[in-house]
Amino acid sequence: MSTVMDTPVKERAKTSPGVGSFGISASHPRNSDLLLRSVIDCRLRSAIRPTKEILVREPGEIDQTLRPAPAKMIDGLPAVIPGMELHVNPVKGQWKVIDPLHDDERLCEKIQRAMEQSTGTRTRERLRGIPPRSGSINPDQMKTLVREMVWLLEAGEATLAAGSQPSLEDVDAMPGDYLNMPVERGGRWHIPRYEKQMDEWVQTLNNLR
Repeated sequence: MSTVMDTPVKERAKTSPGVGSFGISASHPRNSDLLLRSVIDCRLRSAIRPTKEILVREPGEIDQTLRPAPAKMIDGLPAVIPGMELHVNPVKGQWKVIDPLHDDERLCEKIQRAMEQSTGTRTRERLRGIPPRSGSINPDQMKTLVREMVWLLEAGEATLAAGSQPSLEDVDAMPGDYLNMPVERGGRWHIPRYEKQMDEWVQTLNNLR
């Protein structure tokens, strides 16, 4: 299944040097979800490797600790449950979130059977995955989002799902300016909207002391 939003090379070069359409797949080392700052309510379920350690809380314990996953939780599950994906087309200012489980009935049924066998319970509601989401954002938001995606790739918390990974230098050359608050203005301390305004803001605070 192709998920890349293709854009002609000439069009890419005009508005977003070195950055074409690409996508990432959430793949946190500890199976943790990824929260994206640059898209409203964007939580990506990470790829789940059932044979890895998991966070559990035993009866009487207050905090969760990492322990090997019980065998009954692993039996029947696929080696990897794919993580959700985020794809962007910087030229068109478009993003799209995709869940590989959505509409993959065979994989969903396999996961659900294994979960029901491990717990000994059955549920009426069937596992279906998350429907796709998409939207458009302005150049400032896109530039900030692309940098965030590159950071996740470099931190090993995501893998490349489609296209080519841009360098941070290429992202710096994109149109727009980096945002402190990609999806909201201000904040409790009235932080400037743009990162380039931070030095002046900090200096103003220092002068008020």
